[in-house]
Amino acid sequence: MKNKKILKGVSLFTAFVMIMLSVSLLIGRIYAMPLDEPLLFYNDNTWSREDRCPLKIIEGEYYVPLVLFAQLDDTKVRVNNNLNSFVVSHGDYYVSFDATTGIAINEEGEYLYAVTYTLDYGERYIPAIFACKYLDYGYEVFTNKYSGKTALRITDGSENLSFDELLEKYNPKILSEEKPVDTTSETTTAKDSTSVTTKTEQQNPQKILGNRIIYLTIDGGITNYTGAVLDTLSAYGYKATFFIDKDDITDYPLTLARIISDGHKLGIRPNTADVSAYADIESFIKELDETNELLYRVYKTKTRTVRPDALAYNNSSLVSGLYSDALAQKGYVMWNASTKKVDGIKESETATDELIESIWSNNTLVMDFGSNYATSGVLSGVLSFILSNADKCDLRLADSSYNPPVR
Repeated sequence: MKNKKILKGVSLFTAFVMIMLSVSLLIGRIYAMPLDEPLLFYNDNTWSREDRCPLKIIEGEYYVPLVLFAQLDDTKVRVNNNLNSFVVSHGDYYVSFDATTGIAINEEGEYLYAVTYTLDYGERYIPAIFACKYLDYGYEVFTNKYSGKTALRITDGSENLSFDELLEKYNPKILSEEKPVDTTSETTTAKDSTSVTTKTEQQNPQKILGNRIIYLTIDGGITNYTGAVLDTLSAYGYKATFFIDKDDITDYPLTLARIISDGHKLGIRPNTADVSAYADIESFIKELDETNELLYRVYKTKTRTVRPDALAYNNSSLVSGLYSDALAQKGYVMWNASTKKVDGIKESETATDELIESIWSNNTLVMDFGSNYATSGVLSGVLSFILSNADKCDLRLADSSYNPPVR
């Protein structure tokens, strides 16, 4: 009997602890030691859980953890895990989010589109600017033009410091307007154990890498090998643009969902290699629109980034038609590759060396990979080189927010 009472007491204590943890996460204030050089703020405070759930940029949008909003005045956050939905209310404003469908509803009954994510440690993330717009919060964004680091603050009107004053207090380095000095030596020695050299560097000691802008594109559609490609990108922490066709949307739903949730970009490529299909620009645009409509119906997202089949953009007469004003008027941006697809075509080591050589030879390039048995290995070799020269290689996503380099 005595043992039963002890067990009952332990159970009640455990339940109490779990309840208090839940309340602290969803409703209560969160306190912790702030990180050095924080990037996420609310009112006059640093986001104390930035080590666990920092500011994220997904598909070009700023995302913040849902629990951050519980730290703001006159705000309540309620989560229904069974329905995969949650509500954020601020005064007379509220937005109900359905995490499954990406549909949100505000206090006026207006249906809105808001993709949310469950990311590291199971934290829910919502689009920051969307939430601020419909819940009447203020927000400020600062991006250092040299380092590229971005800081964001969300306010409820109770703040006393300006964003510049807040950054000066907690992260003054991000305000620096001086271009960082490259202190790396242009020559290396065999005794320097901290330097990372590659086969290409050893063969080209006279070449200095300099600044390079690189776009990674995966242009083999989705295949059974795409999962390994995603694993490789995740291992190195880089993003790519995946060009898909209409069949990929229905044939590989789980893989496509992972591409989106991992933060990669999508582009469209027609599902035909027949170059005659590109002769009529209106038909070409119609196929792009149909693919976008299907993409939106299934995944609630669209893309304006386009690439035709390789046979088409190697045909100069067709390229001129594809770059017509009609395509631009529809908002589509054409991204052709500036490197040939060599993974799965040449020996992996040779393919890797050729692509690394292309980085040496071009200040800006759009790298093209397939999605085959060799892609993951070749991509790993290239990303290893880029990572070892991360201070001089600027990786960007090929999408409609950038102008493609001239081919």
